[in-house]
Amino acid sequence: FPRTWTSHRLTSMHVPLLFYMPSGKLAHRSSRVVSQIDVVPTIAGITGMEYTNTTLGRNLTDSLQQPDFAFLFDPDYGQVGVIKDGWLYRKQLVTGKEEMVSLKEGAVQKQVDPEYRTFTQSFYEAAGYLLLNNKKKQPASQ
Repeated sequence: FPRTWTSHRLTSMHVPLLFYMPSGKLAHRSSRVVSQIDVVPTIAGITGMEYTNTTLGRNLTDSLQQPDFAFLFDPDYGQVGVIKDGWLYRKQLVTGKEEMVSLKEGAVQKQVDPEYRTFTQSFYEAAGYLLLNNKKKQPASQ
């Protein structure tokens, strides 16, 4: 990993993912930036299982071009952020302190790109909404 991954505590969030399928499909290696929330939709897509995705995860085998990103939530440090397009944006929830770091060079950008701020805040709010409202429907009583 680049030094930036270590200095900004990102190696602890890096989790390799391997799907084993003895069905004879060709092996495929990817270096995409994705999140753990993408695992279940991807497994459903690989197996052909029909499902309704009520999460923020994506099927990584979907042929639609989807932007590569990972939403970060660090409860130990009270931070939310996103990795996208070679940049790390992070915001401290209590103080509001923000940082934007190049993952290639490690350089901290003086100005925060408002797109990253908006994207992170929107994702964080959507996750909170789903946590409170994305419940299984109870069967109707007879």
